[in-house]
Amino acid sequence: SPGRGPGLVAGVPWWPRRAAPAPQEEIHRAFQEAASALRAGAPVDDVVIRCWLRMVEILSAPDSPSLTPAELAARLEGLGITHQAVATLTRLFEEVRYGRKASGPRRRLALAALAALERAYR
Repeated sequence: SPGRGPGLVAGVPWWPRRAAPAPQEEIHRAFQEAASALRAGAPVDDVVIRCWLRMVEILSAPDSPSLTPAELAARLEGLGITHQAVATLTRLFEEVRYGRKASGPRRRLALAALAALERAYR
């Protein structure tokens, strides 16, 4: 019966498409994956950049797959993700991408920001 499982179209099996996850769900998953990677000891610079690029991928237009840090923060805000930790992650990304500072303090800041975002947007 329709909507309950696979079917046949012109003799070819097909499966109903699952709804794509909402951007908020994908962003939350990116926060969780980044926090898990940091807890597992992954290099903070790599995790921050990977998380940032994943969020850009989720929130950018297909024809313009790049966003500045300010544009990404604005898109997150547009989704209702307005926690102060977004500003912390933005600053960390800018430090990782454009500057050279000790990564120890960044790890603590990144973990705290990601944990706050995980709690706030469950």
